[in-house]
Amino acid sequence: MARFTKDLPQIAMRDDVRAELLRAFAAPQFERSPVMRRLLSFLVEKAAQGEGARLKAYTIAVDALGRPPNFDTQADSYPRVQVGRLRKLLDAYYAECGIAGDVRFHIPKGGYEMRFEASAVPEPAPSVPAAPESQDPPPPFAGWTGWEIFRFAAVAFLAVIIGLLAWQGLEATGFRG
Repeated sequence: MARFTKDLPQIAMRDDVRAELLRAFAAPQFERSPVMRRLLSFLVEKAAQGEGARLKAYTIAVDALGRPPNFDTQADSYPRVQVGRLRKLLDAYYAECGIAGDVRFHIPKGGYEMRFEASAVPEPAPSVPAAPESQDPPPPFAGWTGWEIFRFAAVAFLAVIIGLLAWQGLEATGFRG
């Protein structure tokens, strides 16, 4: 992880945020992507400085992604695309690597502000003795939705109608099978 310390923002930030940033940089999703590491580092830095809510596509393009000062956000969606990629990488990172620290990085859709969310480590469920199994059979149609019951009833009704029509047709021809 020491090789990624050069990618860390050079500002004071919470230890848990710095540790999570280093963990993310070392993950397979970010290890070979200097652009994503630079963007993640920039967004974390701006959030730590309290400037995350004011971020615009132009600032991200020029300051984080190295675009020239004459960059036109109307003509080029590069910053929006890269932030979208970063959202997906963060989702993949947390899905694959889990949440090891006290903080989780999150970028809500529709903006560029990095959020630091408290990691919700699931607490073990209290051990409750298992209820004795009931010997009663489940009620008919247990687990069926109202729509499934309606479809079953409609098919059964149509089958009865078709059967009656067929029976009347056979009687009309004099068939006594």
